[in-house]
Amino acid sequence: MNNQTKPTDDKDDLKYQAEQARRVLMRLQWLVIVLLASGIVWLYIAFESVVGRVDERLATIDGLDTRLNSIDDRIFALTPTDTLPAQSQNADTSHKDRELIYIQLGLVNQLFEQGNYESTLTALRAIQWQLPQTEGMANPVKSALAQSLDADIARLTALKNQPDAWQAHIVKMRDLQAFLRNQQNHHATLNRKDILLHDTTMLLSLAIGSANIRDKEQTNAYLTEAKSQLESYITLNGGNTQINPDNKPTKLNSTQDALYLFYELLANSPKDEPLQSVQILKNSNSHWEN
Repeated sequence: MNNQTKPTDDKDDLKYQAEQARRVLMRLQWLVIVLLASGIVWLYIAFESVVGRVDERLATIDGLDTRLNSIDDRIFALTPTDTLPAQSQNADTSHKDRELIYIQLGLVNQLFEQGNYESTLTALRAIQWQLPQTEGMANPVKSALAQSLDADIARLTALKNQPDAWQAHIVKMRDLQAFLRNQQNHHATLNRKDILLHDTTMLLSLAIGSANIRDKEQTNAYLTEAKSQLESYITLNGGNTQINPDNKPTKLNSTQDALYLFYELLANSPKDEPLQSVQILKNSNSHWEN
């Protein structure tokens, strides 16, 4: 009688331990989700802080320019014209105009790299309005810069109305994550294969977070690690981790299709095309003077 009871007790004990392990894993999962959400919130707050600092910098530059102009006017009014050569005044003004354009385009480039197209457009239009009054810039450079500003404004206006390369990348990662979550066994006791799939989806969440701030290196690092976890899962199931680059799946039907999409995401990382106006300025920095 006791011998019959003991196996039953052992079985109940194993069930209890398995249930406890499942609960611990679920709590860990929720903890990771909470930490991830907190990280995303922190990244959003940090992003808004950077934008705020950039706006403050632009306002400071504008105020500084106004004060410098006022000081120049007062000095000119108090100083005899024969003691302040016109050539020196023009040189100072030209230098100040050049530096202001250079600083403004540097800030515009930061806004663009952060994906803040609305603020980038506003700043580019301000520079476009200011450019005709800018002195000390060679006419060919000024003409090329004006054309590049027109091209950048047209390009960003189009980007505002359609997903850019980063947004399309994020959509693919979210589709991949949703598919892999559907492959998980949520009702039975978690096993190694379920844990591998869970880790893959969590790493995809981290990759999506990095893509939201356009961190290409970190995004690819998370994608590579997630791909490795999926390969381990496929191997445990007796599947083949070799993909045929000529046999692209039209939709996600299997984990092999998901693995193909990982390779595709890594091979086609978004390539940000720099602003033409910034490139013009860098390439012509040695030809500012007339």
